[in-house]
This record gives sequence, structure tokens and C-alpha cells, in this order.
Amino acid sequence: ERHTQLSQAAKDLEQDVENWESNIDKWKTELADAIQARREQLKQEIDQFLASHQESSQQKRTSLASAMVFMWRAIDFMEKVLTHGSEVEILFLKSFIARRNLLSSDRINIRGMGIEKDLCSKVNFRGEE
Repeated sequence: ERHTQLSQAAKDLEQDVENWESNIDKWKTELADAIQARREQLKQEIDQFLASHQESSQQKRTSLASAMVFMWRAIDFMEKVLTHGSEVEILFLKSFIARRNLLSSDRINIRGMGIEKDLCSKVNFRGEE
């Protein structure tokens, strides 16, 4: 009798272990699926975030490149006027800059952009007489 009870208890325990193993395998599969789904969702969010920031960065880069080209053209033009222009052309450039306030000391450091010091002294870029 005692032997039968122990055998039954061992069988019940084996059945419980099998049930728990089955449940653990099921939970493991569900967890792996949930992790994979969340991974894909996060990957999509990151891809969208990256795409929007790349587009924004590209627009800023394009805008800055355009502004840089404009500035270099303006500097090149001013340098040519200052080195090869007549006094009237230099005076006209000075007047234009003073009116438009294109090159105030607050906006652009001309000397830092490659224009020689003696060229800068030809024109007062603040519009002062």
C-alpha cells in the first residue's frame, strides 16, 4: 500500500514536472515572440526617426551650403572691387554695404575669411564716415 502511494505520488510529480516544462516552453515561445515584435516596432520607430532627422539635416546642409556659396561670392566680389576697383567703385561698395548693413562686425569677421587687413582698411564696413 505504501509502495502504491509512493508510486502514485511519483507519477503525479512527473506529470506536474511535464506540465511545468510544457508551460515554461510555451512562455518561452510567447516571450521570444513578444520580444521580436517589440524589437521590430522599435526598429521601425528608429528608422522613422532617422529618416526624419536625415531629411532635416539634409535641408539644413543644403541651406548652409547655399549661404556659404553666397558669402564666398560676395567676399570674392568685394575683394575684386577693393583690389582692382576705382575709387568711385570702392565708394559705391562702401555705400551699398552701409545701407544694407551686410557686413557689420556683429555678423561677419571679414579678416577671419581671408581678406587681407589692408583691404579691410580701405572700406569702413560699419557704415561710419
